Amino acid sequence: MLERLAELYLETDGQVLTAACSLKQSVPDAASSTKRGISDGALAMGDEDLSKRLERLEENDEYNEETFSTLFNRLDDVEKKLGLGRYGK
Repeated sequence: MLERLAELYLETDGQVLTAACSLKQSVPDAASSTKRGISDGALAMGDEDLSKRLERLEENDEYNEETFSTLFNRLDDVEKKLGLGRYGK
């Protein structure tokens, strides 16, 4: 689930969260009518936890971007040296 949220976040440049917030504001009774009876404090804690997880995903995304960039550059160097890929003869 978290992975799908991350994908949606990246696909929509964060707009998925804006849409979720506006939906939450437009339907305030939806949370109070849940069968589990989650309190507002628990929902706030869940939102805080979600924010922290999203922040970690963004940090990891930056790290992954740097890592993949390095890998692609090294792969390009190997292909160039061996005459493979777009450097094929």
